[in-house]
Amino acid sequence: MLRIALVAIKNWTVESKGIADGKYELIFSGNINGNWQVYAPNQTILDIKTTELQFADSSIVQIGDFCIGGHTQRELTVLFWKTQSECFENSIKWKATISIQGAVPEILQTTLFYTYGINDEFYPSTMVRLLQN
Repeated sequence: MLRIALVAIKNWTVESKGIADGKYELIFSGNINGNWQVYAPNQTILDIKTTELQFADSSIVQIGDFCIGGHTQRELTVLFWKTQSECFENSIKWKATISIQGAVPEILQTTLFYTYGINDEFYPSTMVRLLQN
């Protein structure tokens, strides 16, 4: 298990689970600090994806969208011209399925980009580098 301290999220964890030959599930979870909101994956705001994964090796790719667990709030925000978006306010749980072609690396190097905000503040594409054994 990997623990990371972030501004908007405390007790962030990332776990991996083999689900088939060459396929793995990455499970991201954590508790959200104070009144911050973390934008749910699979949305685009101002032409920016709210959540993305990038891998150091081109033989590793995400398959499909993130699966969202937990409760999201649907919110109408003036910040984005009265656009509706989905946010997490207490805790998050996301799953992503990845495919690894060839040899499985000893350490999986992943970069997670996520989006969070509070009131009229918006922080898109916040980068977190993750190493998973």
